[in-house]
Amino acid sequence: MQQLTYRSATEEERLNRILMRIRNIQGWFWFRITAKFSIGIALSFLGPALVASTFHSFLPRAGILQSLDWLTPFVLSCFILIPILYYAEWRTSGNFFLDEMRAQGAGTDSSYIPASYGEFRLRQGAAIAALYTEILLLAPRLVFSAMFDLRQRVELTYDELTRGAEIVLELSDATGGVSVANLRRAGESGKSLRRLFQYLRFHDWIGVSKLGDNVWLLTTARKRLIF
Repeated sequence: MQQLTYRSATEEERLNRILMRIRNIQGWFWFRITAKFSIGIALSFLGPALVASTFHSFLPRAGILQSLDWLTPFVLSCFILIPILYYAEWRTSGNFFLDEMRAQGAGTDSSYIPASYGEFRLRQGAAIAALYTEILLLAPRLVFSAMFDLRQRVELTYDELTRGAEIVLELSDATGGVSVANLRRAGESGKSLRRLFQYLRFHDWIGVSKLGDNVWLLTTARKRLIF
């Protein structure tokens, strides 16, 4: 009888640890979202700042707009360049540099030799421009990534988080996949169970089969569980 009580206490302790880890990862998720938005928005002004600095340096030297201040071209660059960068990132789905290299033939024929030195310089200049553009596209990429994560997130109540921890605990004791039918409790709806699976999958706790009838604990998730 004492052994049964001891096991129950151990299971409760393991459950509380899993619940704590789930809540910690949820907190880390919001930190990651905030960091992506903050860094992405800040980097969005890098391109306009570079353009403004270029105009501010060269135009007065060329005798054009000698009284031009730095803020004016910066504001104009923000209105023009930032929408272009965000549209380019959205249009290419994060594959701008790869698509550009393919368009230039760099990814299709590595043995290609330019016909002339002029062509070589032209292709080299286009590759460098694509590389700089790819660096500037990091800003919208971070912002879009944060927005995508926010759309995919699932908000759970404390009771649902506890139920999710119980599922993780049960999967941690299994050597492979577990049938969803075996995880479902009496009176538990399939909709609520799918919400839990979506949450756990989003935070890299579990894997779900293509048919959705089996789930398992990911290897990375097992490493988080040190009992």
